[in-house]
Parts: sequence; structure tokens; C-alpha cells
Amino acid sequence: MKKFLALVLALVMTMSLVTISAGAEDFTDDSKITYEEAVDVMSAVGVVGGYADGSFNPTGSLTRGAAAKIICNMILGPTTAEALAANNAPYKDVPADHVFAGYIAYCANEGIISGYADGTFRPAGTLTGYAFMKMLLGALGYDADVEGYTGSNWSVQVAKRALNLGLDDGLEGSFVGTKALTREEACLYAFNAMNTELVEYENSSTIVVGDITIKNNSVAKPVKDDYLFRHEFFEKLKKDKEDVVDDFGRPAHTWVYDKEDIGTYTDSADYVVVLDEDYVKADEEKTIKAVLDYVLDETDDDLKVDGTGKNATTTWYNGSKKNIDDCWKNAKAGAVIELFVNDDEYVTTVVAYTYKLVEIESVSEKISATAEKKGAEYAINLKGEGTKYDAYDKDPGKVLPGFDAETYTKGTKIAIVDNEVDNEIIASYVAETVTGKISSKGSTYAKIDGTKYVCAGDYTMPTIDFDEEYTLYLTADSYMLECSGDTSVSISDVYYVNGVYTDTTNKGATSYYAEVVSLEGEASDVVISKATYEALDDSESNTKFDYVGELYTLTLNKDDEYEIPENDADNTFDADDGNDDYDVEKGDLEDDVKASASSLNNGVKSYVDEDTQYISVKLKADKGVVKEVKTAVGGMSMVKSVETFTITEDGKKDALYVIYVGADVSATVDTGDVVFVEAESSENDSKDTFLTSVWFMEDVTDDVVSVEAAKGEDVGFYTYAINDDGNYELKDLDPKTGKVDEDWSGWTFVMFKKAGIHDETLTYENAAKTTTLEDIDFSSATVIDLRDEDDVDAGEYKYDRTITSVSDLVDAAEETDVRAYVYISDGVITFAAVTHDYN
Repeated sequence: MKKFLALVLALVMTMSLVTISAGAEDFTDDSKITYEEAVDVMSAVGVVGGYADGSFNPTGSLTRGAAAKIICNMILGPTTAEALAANNAPYKDVPADHVFAGYIAYCANEGIISGYADGTFRPAGTLTGYAFMKMLLGALGYDADVEGYTGSNWSVQVAKRALNLGLDDGLEGSFVGTKALTREEACLYAFNAMNTELVEYENSSTIVVGDITIKNNSVAKPVKDDYLFRHEFFEKLKKDKEDVVDDFGRPAHTWVYDKEDIGTYTDSADYVVVLDEDYVKADEEKTIKAVLDYVLDETDDDLKVDGTGKNATTTWYNGSKKNIDDCWKNAKAGAVIELFVNDDEYVTTVVAYTYKLVEIESVSEKISATAEKKGAEYAINLKGEGTKYDAYDKDPGKVLPGFDAETYTKGTKIAIVDNEVDNEIIASYVAETVTGKISSKGSTYAKIDGTKYVCAGDYTMPTIDFDEEYTLYLTADSYMLECSGDTSVSISDVYYVNGVYTDTTNKGATSYYAEVVSLEGEASDVVISKATYEALDDSESNTKFDYVGELYTLTLNKDDEYEIPENDADNTFDADDGNDDYDVEKGDLEDDVKASASSLNNGVKSYVDEDTQYISVKLKADKGVVKEVKTAVGGMSMVKSVETFTITEDGKKDALYVIYVGADVSATVDTGDVVFVEAESSENDSKDTFLTSVWFMEDVTDDVVSVEAAKGEDVGFYTYAINDDGNYELKDLDPKTGKVDEDWSGWTFVMFKKAGIHDETLTYENAAKTTTLEDIDFSSATVIDLRDEDDVDAGEYKYDRTITSVSDLVDAAEETDVRAYVYISDGVITFAAVTHDYN
């Protein structure tokens, strides 16, 4: 029995070079037959046939009556078997005139079949694989009583013998004897039986003494060496060992019946290997022996290659003969390798092939007269491959192998093996698919629902959005041919790479790092692959930290290292590397830019608006590493002659992102980063922290937080950040001191005295000038009174009522002894804190 290292797929079986003559029936559903050689041969010799409509119905169930007919046709020949008749009903549900009565009666008389305990045979019932194997073993000469094919464990004994004889050779998947047998499975098992040795029992005898029967059973032995079933019953059926190969270069053989060719079919490989990514990456010589050493659990030292004469090794790739070195240059993940070994344990033939994905552009019944004469019924146009024809006369020069009019429709993506030398497709099938969100990916793999799919051949993963669903097109061995969906560059994968460096341990292990800033404004040091480090490292510099200063698309590989995608031609993120959705401009600013600017120019003029996102990267002058990163939406002050990157959508001038590198900026502050400290902190939380009452401007709520500072903070507005210890770090805002910075766009902080709030106008005095803000909505503001409650109750202030509402604030604003800190956002007062004016 042949030894397979991987499942040989149905499509491999249909790749055979087949030439059908009048000897085999040409069924209308021929393309749906998996076990083509078996069906062709068994139909050519008359053991099986089709239906009146011209079909074979390969997956239909075989009935018990039809099984008896197959056995009789095998043992007696179709002509003799057809003349069989039953004088009496062999079973009570099989009358003498039943269509299968003669076949059933003969098989029952020979002990090949048996009925049920109730005296029925149930000829229309289905037949299990075990039952049919038992019938075939009987036809081969095995005695059911001697071999234990009766009794409670009969199926175990049948399976053991049948599988050892190879009656299931070529079956897709495992033999499951309990399931109903299909018509083409019956053909396969019967075909294998035709090529199996007949047996006999030479010394068996039975002696009867009174009521005692004594049996002397011998062991079943071959009738004679290499004497097959077909030699006895089908002597006109010949397997002609011609020196032919199929379209892939596999050794092939021809079946002839009564001097007429049935067809030429591919031999089964002795070893079938699908190369995985680990083999492809292995740093070892890629030889035939290396394939075996890698795949087998232990080295098969008996196998030899590169012999001479009948032992000479030939190698093929995608249907073209190659020398060994050229063959293994194409050994990529997903490549299928088939090895054929002769009796001298030499690998005589190596067949390698890889699949690629193409899409059917159109399928038409309008074909040329020349194609029609050759039997074509359809013209199939493949994108990038031209027109191929499907021809039911199986002319291999014109057929698109695997074509099925029901599944090969417009837009269908199919996997093909393309012999580029002869410009001929030698195999095809509809690609498998899996759809879902990708949980992780690298340049050569993607994971969906926990399953890893490795890229086949030279295909590399595009940039994807992890929130979107994608469809992976796969080979039958689950290797990825294409990732389909929105594969445009994702901004989330773009980073400003400031520099790279290495770190070597005492044991000599080297790790590679990059200092990066994401477009969300987060600076971090990430692990990168060695290849990415070598691509970014300035080879002329011997410093530990090498400045890079470019935008890159970085994705995680299977080792959780960031790397530049292999399909990124020149490494940098720009319009020239296939990132057609974005344009990138790099250059020094030609003019100073205010936060309120509507455009900027760093080589190409770009427009900015309230949605533009700014990232400021300030570097340490002496080391060049990142010192500080600031972000803003809608505006940022920048100084000319400082390098910037602008990212715009393809063909548009509106900047999505502006990355500003090398100098400090004053940035717009986001509401979510602002707190108001309502009283100077006095209670120490620890050595360096104070418990502080603050109001958060984002949702106008109060809380007590731990502030990291040398002392408590004064009353006023601050921006904040939370450090790794969970403590708040506060930073002063200029408006706290009473200044109004025009660069604070979108909202402003003010303190006022001797000011007025009337209708929708706020007037406040600040140092040397008076400012009036029009169209201010203050109807829903939260107002807190920070004045001393006892002094309020005692009437110590001109305005001696507690201020808790906007109307109170309007009244108090007329008094000279009131000062307020007001938070205004987009023309709306959302918060006001009132204190006494100490002048």
C-alpha cells in the first residue's frame, strides 16, 4: 500500500492526463466523478453502467441488489451474468422475476452474500462499506467461515483484511465502513479488487463422523504469484506501462481493453509533502533528501537520488522539466512536492507545483468555430490569463481542468497551476474561503478565529484594519493566496520613526528597538525585527542611537516584532509604495504658522481645518531622542524652518495629520486634559503627593485626587497627565494668571472683576485692556462659590449671598469684590468658580 505523508486532494486526482476512447462511457456528469480512473475502467469492461439519461450519479447510494450485480459481472463477465435467472425466489422479498433475482441467487449460493434473520434481502436498501468489502473478499476467494466474516465481530475481520489488501487505495479521507456506500466508492473498491491477487485454500477438508463435523482449514494463499483477479476474469484488460507522463510530469499508465484504449492515468505518488513555513525558513540545503529528512519522523536512509539509467532522477515544476536546483528555488510555503520511488528505493521523479489565484472575468457559450470543432462548449476568460476553453472531449490542450459550469461563474476566484512555459493552465479549482476579523497578522500570515493561515508562495499580507472583516482565499491545503477586503494602508499602522538602537546581553544575544511616535501622539520604544533594523540603521554611524526621522508603515510579525511590510517598495510611507489612499509631503515650513492658520507650506501647500490632527515631537538637542510629544486637533503654533510631514488623502489638499519635529510648540488643549483646583492643597498623601480637590472640565464633575508635586497647588486651571504611579501631574496654564492667549482656539479661560454679564455678553477687565465676548450662552453653567462661608454669612462681602447659579453670578458681577474663573467652550460657559477679589 502506498505511504502518504499528507492528504492527496481530490483535485490532484482530477489533474490526470486523460484520453477517453469508445471503451469507456462518457457520462453527462463526468466532471462530478472523483474516482475517474476506477469508473472509466469498470464501465469500459461492463461491470458498471449509467442511467438512461446518460448520467452516472457518482454520489448516489449503491443498493444491495446493484451490489450483487457488480459482483456477478466481475466473476462471470457481463454477458454471462446478464443471463442469470432464479428458478425460485431466493428471498421472500425477492421474487424470481425481480430484476436482480438472478444476481442475488448466484451470490447467495456462492456464499458471497447473505440476507437478514427475517428471511428478507432488502434489495433496494443501502449497503455499507463493510458489507461490500465482504462481498469483494468473497469474490477474491476468501472463505467467510474460515476468515471469521460471520458472527458478531465480522466487520472487524473484514476491515482488517480489506484494508491490508489495499481495497481502499485512492479513497479520499478515511474508510468508514458503517456509512452507506456511494456508487463511485463501489467502483473504486471493485477496481482495486480487480488488481488484487486471487487466493485459494489448498489443504482444506471436512470430515463428518456421525453428528460430528471436523474441519481442517488451511491459510488462504495466492493462486500463483502476481496472479490478479483481472488475469482470471478479464484477461483482455491490460495495464500498459507506456513511458508517458501527465501534465505535471508524473509517471502515468494506460488501460487497454480488448485492444482499445480506455485512458491514460497518473500513478499515485509514494510521498506527498506540502511545504510549511518552517521548512521554507530552515537554513539548510534544499534537496530531495532534505524534504524527506524534514517530514519523516526518522531519516529514511534507504532512499537514494541522482541515480543513472533506470534510477535517474527527473524533476518537474508546474509541468515543466527542471533540474534539481531550479526545482527547489520554487520551494515556498504551500508548495506541493510529490516523490515517486522505484523498486530499487531510488527517487526517480520529483514533481513540484504551486498555486496562484485568478478571477473569472467572463463565461460565454459564444465560442469560435475552431474551438467548437474540438469539443469546446464554453469560452472562459480569466483576468490576466486570456481565454481558455472547456472541452468535454478532454483534449488536454484545450480543456480548463476542473471546470464546472455550475461553479465556474463570473467573479469566481479559482486556484490554478500555470505552466508558464507552455502558457497553459494544467489544474484549477474554486478556492476555499474563510471570512472574519483578523485578530493578528504578520507579513506572511493572518489569524482568524484562532486559526493561523500562512501565505502561499511569494504572497505577503497587505495592511489591514483590525475592525473590519476580510475574506482569505485559500488553497485546498489552507495556505493563503489572497486577503480580500479594504487592504488600503491603515493610518493606525503608520509611525514616525525617530531612531533605532540595539541592546546586547552579557550572553551575546542582541535585541533591536525603534523609538517611534504613533499618529495618536504616543511615544514608545518597540521591538523591531533584525531585517527592519538593518533597513533603518545608518551603516555609516557607529553610535548606539541612529537617527532616522521618517514615516514608516510598521506591522507586527508572528514573533511580535514590528517590521516594514515586504510589499513596501522603498520602506518609507509615501505615495510611491502602493499606498494610493494617501499623499505624504516632507519638508521645512516656509513660514511661521499660527494655531488659527488655514494653510501651511512645507513644499506643497496644504489646507488645515478644525479636524486636522497635529503631533509635535520635541527632541533632546544633545541626544536626538524624543523629549516631549504634544497633540492638538484644529490648530498648533509652529515655527518656520522646522521639518514637518503632512498626510493628505489621495488627490486632496486638506491635511489629515501634521507631524512637526524638532522644536517646542504651544498647542491647543483638549477639554479632557483640564482640571480646576478649587483650593490650595494642605494634606500630604505621601512624601511627594498632596490630596487635592479638583473639578474636571470634560464632564464638570469634582473629585479628590493625589497630585504629585513638591507642595500643594494654587487655585486655578491646569492641564494634567496621570503618571505610572497613578498620580496626577499638573501643569500651569497662562490663563490662570489672568492672561488670555489668542492661541487657545475653540475655548478660553478668563478671570474678571468689575465686569458685567448682561444677556449674552461677557465683559471682563484684564490688566491693560478690557475684553468683551459676544453671544455667550451661560444658562446651564455649573457655578461654585469658593468664598469663605462664615464671611458670607456675616455679611463681610458687598455681595453677601452664596453664589450657586448664573443669576447670582450676574448680580455678583456688578460688585468690585468678586473675582471669577470661567471656563468657556465654543461660546458656552460650562463652569465658573467665584472667589473674593483681594485687589
